[in-house]
Amino acid sequence: MHVYSQAGTYQVTLAVLYPGLATPVTVTQALTVAPLPQVRLGRDTTLCGTQLQLSAGAQPAGTTYRWQDGSTSATYLAKASGRYRVAVTSAAGCTRTDSVRVTLNAAPTPRLPADTTSCTASVLLRPGTQPAGSTYRWQDGSASATYLAQSSGTYSVTVTTAQGCTSTVTSRVQLGQAPAVSLGADTLVCPNAVWTLRTNPQPVGTLFRWQDGSTAPTYVAHGPGQYSVQVRTSATGCLVTATRAAAAASCPVAIPNIITPNGDPQNEFFTLQGLTPTDWHLSIFDRWGRQVYDQVRYDNRWNATGQAAGIYYYLLNNASTGERYQGWVEVMRGS
Repeated sequence: MHVYSQAGTYQVTLAVLYPGLATPVTVTQALTVAPLPQVRLGRDTTLCGTQLQLSAGAQPAGTTYRWQDGSTSATYLAKASGRYRVAVTSAAGCTRTDSVRVTLNAAPTPRLPADTTSCTASVLLRPGTQPAGSTYRWQDGSASATYLAQSSGTYSVTVTTAQGCTSTVTSRVQLGQAPAVSLGADTLVCPNAVWTLRTNPQPVGTLFRWQDGSTAPTYVAHGPGQYSVQVRTSATGCLVTATRAAAAASCPVAIPNIITPNGDPQNEFFTLQGLTPTDWHLSIFDRWGRQVYDQVRYDNRWNATGQAAGIYYYLLNNASTGERYQGWVEVMRGS
């Protein structure tokens, strides 16, 4: 026998010498020794992560693969620690195997709040639960599991597991002082009261937004209701909301029997007191019974425009309650 140490094509000659023959009998044949595949899975590997893709390296066309679990892909995704093996067979039928031990260590997964504005004097930063034995290093070198941020700035922490895997996260913290805002104590108002809401004094440049979207520093309220305002001392400042509830008071009903629409601020309009005007349907008639005014949701704005001075008769109806008021009112014009 003869063992060939290298691949190649050889001319093999066998000479057999028989007793009594002067010349040996020879046979010649061409022999091709195919090369073994070159398989390299690499050295045993320890890494931080949950998976590693293994490859036997570039192989000629026609090569087949068989991994330790019977799969036949050219690559293999290792998802757990262990030893992995592949047998590579060339098109000529030559096979070589290789194996590698893979150790996968879980990486830490710290999480800090997204960049945020907090209306407090400090914020306690927590990177969350990490694997047992993990260590921490914050941007200032401190090593506790949490960090108390007491000023605006960028904060970061690097978490290292017992196996040496690390991960770093960063958060931008903006701290602000919330303004002290009050609209006053809850109160009682008459149903048709018109009154002004304002906050306690605020710095120049403070921004306001009332419940109806208006942005004036004060708000003119009409009757009972729930009123609120959002206040910021600057466009990027802390937002504070204040509310005030106004319940309906039991106010006496007063319906005028005279109006003087002459341009001065006194008795210009037929104003209902102790009633919510928009709850009432008002009809006005002259002394001959002709209707001269009609409004389903009265607004306290009738002042006999276009009508002569004299006596007029009113009829007030509340469709929700069935209540009804009727009477007369004198329109007096003069200087």
